[in-house]
Amino acid sequence: SGTYGAENDANYSFHLAAQELALRGELVYRSSSLSVPLSLDSFLKIRTFYYELLGSLYQWFGSSLLIGEQFSILVFALSCIVFLKITRRLELEKYPALSLAVFGVLPTMVLFGSITLRESYQIFFFMLTFYFGVKISVDEKLNIPCFFLMIMSAFLMGLFHRALAFYSVFMIFLFMVWPLRSLSRFGN
Repeated sequence: SGTYGAENDANYSFHLAAQELALRGELVYRSSSLSVPLSLDSFLKIRTFYYELLGSLYQWFGSSLLIGEQFSILVFALSCIVFLKITRRLELEKYPALSLAVFGVLPTMVLFGSITLRESYQIFFFMLTFYFGVKISVDEKLNIPCFFLMIMSAFLMGLFHRALAFYSVFMIFLFMVWPLRSLSRFGN
């Protein structure tokens, strides 16, 4: 069975293309030439990045749908950790178990968190970008390593979807001009 509507995308598009990439080492897909392992050229192709990432994972760990699903679950679990770090940074940690449960049962998490789609990775890099932005904003000083990590997280988020590349520019701009310090003092 699987998630309604997403099964075809996950099984036939991402999984099968990545599986063929892992077995043959290259693939012509939608008039793009894909290859594994990941190369600098693949980082510049937003539309093919996830195929090559998944193909590289399959090449290293075995060409199985279960491997792709397990990596999606791992990345979702990492985004939960980042979520808890954000709540702690904003001093909203009075109910960490409840807030984590609410975050974990969001429809996108339930429906897309365990299949081989890009959503788990997109959410993870969104959360990382947000975390580093909050860290810079709450501290009210430009921390160069945090700024660099925010830029890298935003860049990686943008590699998974073209619209997120534009959104990441907006996020970075927002964190640079709007301080969150006053928002973090709501009294929990």
